[in-house]
Amino acid sequence: MAERRPRASLSRESIVDAAIELLDRDGVPGLTLRGLAAELGGGLGSVYWHVSGKDALVDLAIDAVLGRALADVEAMRSGRLDPGKLRAEGRVDAHEPAVAEALTEIRRICLAVYRQLELHPWVAPRLATDAAVMTNSLRAFDLAGRELRPLGLTDTGQFSAVLALFNYVTGVGADMSGHHRYADDDRPPEPPIEVQLDAWLAASPGELPFLEAMRSQFLSHDPYSEFVGGLDLILTGLRAQAERSA
Repeated sequence: MAERRPRASLSRESIVDAAIELLDRDGVPGLTLRGLAAELGGGLGSVYWHVSGKDALVDLAIDAVLGRALADVEAMRSGRLDPGKLRAEGRVDAHEPAVAEALTEIRRICLAVYRQLELHPWVAPRLATDAAVMTNSLRAFDLAGRELRPLGLTDTGQFSAVLALFNYVTGVGADMSGHHRYADDDRPPEPPIEVQLDAWLAASPGELPFLEAMRSQFLSHDPYSEFVGGLDLILTGLRAQAERSA
């Protein structure tokens, strides 16, 4: 049984931190305010003093997770954190130094957010629907949008670019969480993609030539490398648009 925390630690921050630990362990379905209060060593009323209910607590937990991603970005900017520790090394090349720096910074933001989605697989599905109510989600969106300014895109182009980036990050994160045993739904976990692929190919021999040719890629794929590859394709497109604008 987990050791109870002293009652003195019952602040909103400690409640949110404890909720993140429980969510990492049990997922959204396994989180209850009564269970959280028991872990904290306080009464249920102490939890309700700080949060109005489970949904509000999950939103606060996601916001805190995104805050960690933003803190990592700021630490990289100031040199207090090695980008390699977040697997965020690598720059985006461009003719204009300002464009290269902007796209490199956007890459860091996306990789920092993705790292938190890896660490906390329950975040992405909820983030995809409730992002607008979370302060740090809006901060991340705004930060990436400001970095797009040097690219010379129209307002519509900038807005579409930020949407595409964040939809990609959260979409990949949500897909990743679908294979997690604590996904927030009642469906059984899906079999590995290579098992599904072999079933499709066996059911439709000769009808899926591209998938058949890519079978070895499915068998050897690395989710993180695939995520980075897709992200860099989006950034390459943004660089091309910036060069056309220039």
